[in-house]
Amino acid sequence: PLGSAWFAKALFFLTLALLIRFTGSSLAVILIVECSLLVFAAKQLPSRVLSAAGPLAGLAAAFAGLFCLSERGALWAAGLVAMLLMANSWYSSRRPKISPGALLLALSGMALGVAILVNQFPDQWEGAGIAFLGLVLVAGLTLHKSRELAFAGVLAAGGSLLFQLAVIETAGPWPSFLALALLAAVAVTGSVLGGGDSLMKIPCGILAIAATLLFWEWVNTYIPEGHRFWILALAAILALVVSWGRPLRQAVATILAVAALLIFLSHSVGFNARYSFWDLPACLLLLSGERLARFVRAPVGLARFLGLSGLVTILMWVTATDRFHHDPLPLTAAWALLALALFFAGFLVRARIFRLGGLGILGLALARVILFDVWLLDLPLRILSFLVLGGVLLVLGYFYNRYAERLRQWL
Repeated sequence: PLGSAWFAKALFFLTLALLIRFTGSSLAVILIVECSLLVFAAKQLPSRVLSAAGPLAGLAAAFAGLFCLSERGALWAAGLVAMLLMANSWYSSRRPKISPGALLLALSGMALGVAILVNQFPDQWEGAGIAFLGLVLVAGLTLHKSRELAFAGVLAAGGSLLFQLAVIETAGPWPSFLALALLAAVAVTGSVLGGGDSLMKIPCGILAIAATLLFWEWVNTYIPEGHRFWILALAAILALVVSWGRPLRQAVATILAVAALLIFLSHSVGFNARYSFWDLPACLLLLSGERLARFVRAPVGLARFLGLSGLVTILMWVTATDRFHHDPLPLTAAWALLALALFFAGFLVRARIFRLGGLGILGLALARVILFDVWLLDLPLRILSFLVLGGVLLVLGYFYNRYAERLRQWL
């Protein structure tokens, strides 16, 4: 203990002498060299004094590098300090427990790296630069399982997300989108490489959900209103495709699907909306998402939600399109044909929700022809409604009689 005390005093006065003698970038470089030597010595000769002295010298080097950023030509010194801080964090990290010293070195290097990026990058690209730094640090999990570097990377990504939230309306579409893509990469990389580690799993999950909500805001900010629905629907299906039993990615797909449905419904509360042509493929995407969700073993609730969302949106799209274009085909006939298409699609892909949805829409067509068409339509349109609806019922009746036993099992 006495020897350790004398050694600690010697290190203190040596560092104090360096602080008095040197300034600016020279001080930052000397302190990071001292930090590196102490970290190496602590690895070779385990000592509490050395284990604490190295990270403290690294923290002092980070502060010196931060203050020298304003000096002309001192960027190289700050960059060198940041890289050596992260290298020392990786070198001194230990498993299975988190090393406080390694964590302090990682956080110091991350903070200095963020300061350098903010100082050098144009304002609109700062968020993307910080997110990229976070991705590089999270990838440190592959280097000796350095959880300290990875945790610092997740924190940097969180800072990028908060920054992006503040400037999303002024940063421009592509810088914001790049930042969002990098944030998603950080969340996926951290959750995959971190495995069951709660230190990585929980913050990566929070980061993924927050980035998804921020993507929703990005769509509302930069995408024209007529294209928002299909972009969100496509994003939801893509997230579902890569989920493969991962609850976090399934949660992202659920949020995007809910956002797409809300965007679609926000066009109009009733059936008087005007939808674009691009909305039809999006409706079909949501509808096919029910089959895809079952294929990738997503929760049953998510599969049913996607199927119901697809049924509701395609019914509203057909209704709005028929009314807007004033087609000679009555709405009842359009509903009947849609019901027939859904029923046969459900039969071909063995999707019960498609068949039940088709029967439900057929019920709506029957109710409409009795309550509306008989009394209000002109005679030619009334005849056309009865012909189409009757034809659909005949086809379904024949189909049911031919495959009665199988349909009883499926329905």
